[in-house]
Amino acid sequence: MKSNKIILHLAIVAKLILSFFISSYFWNTDTLYDINNLPVYVLFLCVAYIVLQMISRKISTAQHWWDWVYYLGLLCIMLPVMLANEESLKMYNYITDYGTLLLLIPVLVDGYLLIKPKSSQS
Repeated sequence: MKSNKIILHLAIVAKLILSFFISSYFWNTDTLYDINNLPVYVLFLCVAYIVLQMISRKISTAQHWWDWVYYLGLLCIMLPVMLANEESLKMYNYITDYGTLLLLIPVLVDGYLLIKPKSSQS
């Protein structure tokens, strides 16, 4: 039981780091080429984030609505790959920039709930 909690803490920290690197890639890109042709390391980071999210969900005792928000973040990464063109580049830059921040929501909420002091019911 204690090892599950340690794994959950490590997964949350790793997801925070991965989401930071994924978001920073998209915040630093401005060209259509960079949005349409994702580097292999960004794809690897996304897959690693998905695996860690699945592990977290398996270990966690409760399922929450924010566990599913990261799907929207992943959708914001994949839509521009398929649909972006020169005319819509600015819109898809906004989608990728702000959409990847959705990867942070599950991490921040889970992290907050782990460090939040438990209230005693007396």
